[in-house]
Amino acid sequence: MARQALQPDPHRIAAARRGRRFAAFDVPADAGLSPASRIQQALDDDGVV
Repeated sequence: MARQALQPDPHRIAAARRGRRFAAFDVPADAGLSPASRIQQALDDDGVV
């Protein structure tokens, strides 16, 4: 079991390369950018950060 635990998992490595570790969102091409100050204000208002 110890040797198996030390072996890298090829499925997990492949998933990380495909970007599954992070959330992905579909954004319309004509969407505008949100200023960092507006995002920080929203997080502060919600008590997230």
